[in-house]
Amino acid sequence: MDKVVISTLGDNPKKWFFLVGRWLATDEDDKQIVREVPASTEDGVVSAPLITYNISVKTGDRPGAGTDANVLITLFGEKGDSGERLLDKPGNNFERNRIDEFAFQSVDLGDLKRIVIRHDNSGAGPAWFLDKVIIESGAGGKWYFPCGRWLDKSGDDKQISREIGAIAEDVQTYTPMITYTLTVNTADRPGAGTSAGVYVTLVGENAQSDENRLESTGNAFSRNGSDVFSIRSVDLGKLEKLRIRLDDSGLGVFGAAWYLDKVIVKSEKDGEVSYFLHGDWIGKKKKLTVEIAASGKDGQTYKPMVTYTVKVTTGTCRGAGTDANVFIILYSAKRDSGKIVLEGPGNLFERGKTDVFQLKLVDLGSLKKIRIGHDGKGIGAGWFLDKVEIESSTGKKYNFPCSRWFDTSEGDKLIERDLLVDGEPGPKMLNYIVTVLTGKKRGSGTDANVHCSIIGSLDKVENVLLDNAKNNFESGMVDKFKIQTCDLGDLKEFIVWHDNSGLGPGWYLDRVYVEIEDQPASKVMFPCSRWLDKSEDDGQIKRNLVPGTVYHVRITTGKEKGAGTDSKIYCVLHGKTNLPETKLENSQNLNKFEAGQMDEFTIGSPSISPITHITLRSNDEGVGSDWLIANIEVEDEATGIVVKNSPNLWFKKKLTQQKFPLQ
Repeated sequence: MDKVVISTLGDNPKKWFFLVGRWLATDEDDKQIVREVPASTEDGVVSAPLITYNISVKTGDRPGAGTDANVLITLFGEKGDSGERLLDKPGNNFERNRIDEFAFQSVDLGDLKRIVIRHDNSGAGPAWFLDKVIIESGAGGKWYFPCGRWLDKSGDDKQISREIGAIAEDVQTYTPMITYTLTVNTADRPGAGTSAGVYVTLVGENAQSDENRLESTGNAFSRNGSDVFSIRSVDLGKLEKLRIRLDDSGLGVFGAAWYLDKVIVKSEKDGEVSYFLHGDWIGKKKKLTVEIAASGKDGQTYKPMVTYTVKVTTGTCRGAGTDANVFIILYSAKRDSGKIVLEGPGNLFERGKTDVFQLKLVDLGSLKKIRIGHDGKGIGAGWFLDKVEIESSTGKKYNFPCSRWFDTSEGDKLIERDLLVDGEPGPKMLNYIVTVLTGKKRGSGTDANVHCSIIGSLDKVENVLLDNAKNNFESGMVDKFKIQTCDLGDLKEFIVWHDNSGLGPGWYLDRVYVEIEDQPASKVMFPCSRWLDKSEDDGQIKRNLVPGTVYHVRITTGKEKGAGTDSKIYCVLHGKTNLPETKLENSQNLNKFEAGQMDEFTIGSPSISPITHITLRSNDEGVGSDWLIANIEVEDEATGIVVKNSPNLWFKKKLTQQKFPLQ
């Protein structure tokens, strides 16, 4: 209560003033609700006058800076405080990078010293990044209250209330946000685009940005496309690297996959441009996250695409055309195109006809040869090829004369072959005989299509279908195939795989021999002795074999009573190195290690010759576990060298393993 004034009526009125100037309340002042006030004949001022305080609240420029909570403020001056006031008005207050204006009346607090500002942590997004508060009074005063911090129970120091002292001048409270413009270039490669989510983090000398998803309303990240995005972040200083990732949400055979050319980043602050050159896949069996160092210069990150016009002329002899699927591989000195099926509208590869195909490929450079053939399918699969002519969009032209049959019943019976550039000297063409031995294990044969590649010191031949008129790759069978190609030089590697098709695709491959036709001394052995089966061994259906040998281990059991054994027997061969321990299980005899019997086993591996020792071990199980070892022989198939020992030694309870020298 301020005061009470009592007046009389009439010609000579009188006034009495009862000056109170105090609270009548149980929760204010002295908590009294009854006051005795003396009368006065003079009026007076008993409470301070009210003035208006205009309050400007600036929310900072940070991701998620705005709040949905209720914000409250208390002003403290030299004459008292305002009490806590709710800052509210119609509309959506306290949004990111916005100033909200409020006003309320209070007694004159004098020179303001500090404020307490807080929120009640309510709403869906209560966290708040407060830049500053500016207060102006109706009496002409102006004060600044800098904050530049979060009021957030889960961030910063987890406080949702700040006490801020007053200052006389405005200041910057936090590092300002600036805009970085990103130009993202997707490469010109088949399948280069992505529909996956793309996320970017910029890393500078001063700080790093938040991870930002690159959002676009259009068809972003398409092959050979360029997309522009903006990222707001604190000033990162000189950019050092860029981290970019896919979220594995894309469609396609390999899931998320994207061939990124480069990212160009421009700073709004000073116009500085940084280049992040990649030129490779992200995903597609590679990491989904990559880091790219910054460069001050732009550059080409991958070889450009070139169009190759391929003209295939079928001969004019009777039956020259084919209904089979024809493929081609283009080779330069250092790379190849991969296997490409030549497809198009209409009836292709008809007698006397030239078919034209456009192949858009990475620039291979100067071509040195092609490999061309067909899959042998269709009613009339045999094909007589006259020639192949190739012209690149760079202006280079190549002619590959042929005039030969691709037919399993004509000529050399080959259905694919290498052709050299006309007029250019090249390596000699040779016929390689590939002999494949399928193992004798149960279910070891395959109905799948088997392919191989042969790598030599001079050249290589790739993705050759191993097929002939027989039912190939049956258990225990030997299959031979002829491959015509350039001189490969010393054979270094034989890669073999199947396509997992057919009712019984699993395959146990014993070994492979490769030799030049009519040159038996050129024979090279590639031992395998492993499954190519998704449900056996290590689950792989592709093997990379290196030259080696097969060791024939022959063990003769003694003739004495009880000399045979029912135990499982294992061996280790020792030479330049030691082979892994092998279980001796595939013998020519159904019952192994019977008295007076010789059992032969084969072990394929890279050569470790000369063989110096053999270790035999029994697991000492079974009804008749004792075993008399009469004689041991190990033959290296590649060299024909045989080493022996005749130990005539019993394996019994106390002796179940022994290392034997061989001579």
